[in-house]
Amino acid sequence: MSNQLITQSDKIENRIDKSVTASTGLATSGGMAFRTMDQIMEFAKVMAIANVAIPKHLRDNPGACLAVAIQASEWQMSPFAVANKSYSVNDRLAYEAQLVNAVILARAPIVGRFKIEYIGEGDARQCKVTAKLTDGDTVDYTSPPIGKITVKNSPLWKSDPDQQLFYFSSRSMCRRHFPDVILGIYTEDEIADIPPMRDATPQRDLTPKVENAFSEFAIDEQAAEAEEVKS
Repeated sequence: MSNQLITQSDKIENRIDKSVTASTGLATSGGMAFRTMDQIMEFAKVMAIANVAIPKHLRDNPGACLAVAIQASEWQMSPFAVANKSYSVNDRLAYEAQLVNAVILARAPIVGRFKIEYIGEGDARQCKVTAKLTDGDTVDYTSPPIGKITVKNSPLWKSDPDQQLFYFSSRSMCRRHFPDVILGIYTEDEIADIPPMRDATPQRDLTPKVENAFSEFAIDEQAAEAEEVKS
């Protein structure tokens, strides 16, 4: 019997159905051309053992890789490109603002690119983003002053604040006017700004009522003794 240590990656690799993965094609968009759920599930296993090709939070984790692969398929992007723009924040999957912005440009009902205008300086700096819709109307969003934005996890908030203000504004405009485009998708800053969930289920006291049982028994016993004394 071999003494070689079997790793989690080995276990995952042994469960891969290579006939299914071999039949998976490439899409012209650069993503994967999944035709069945079997294909995307088998691809997730392959992706999970890709080592340096994916971030650490996805390695040996087929379930998380499946989530990324499905998301990439919906966006018609490469699963590996999407994976490398993902993070694990507070036990949740989050994505870089750059990726979210790319998704908005590709999927929102807009014509061309955003128009960007910066207002003010220092902590009063704001960013206004305007987009032309496919029906000819325009929508816009102006960020709060940068000093009032409380969650700033990206280092770009210090090294390139205008870029981060643009990401903040374009994402917020999308959530306001096209919420379906990035529904359920969050950036690192957004996840960090979501308070932890707490269990609001009323708690039942499952402790056996031992004390009450013994107390009632003691009262009955004392009453019986008192009756004996009377007789």
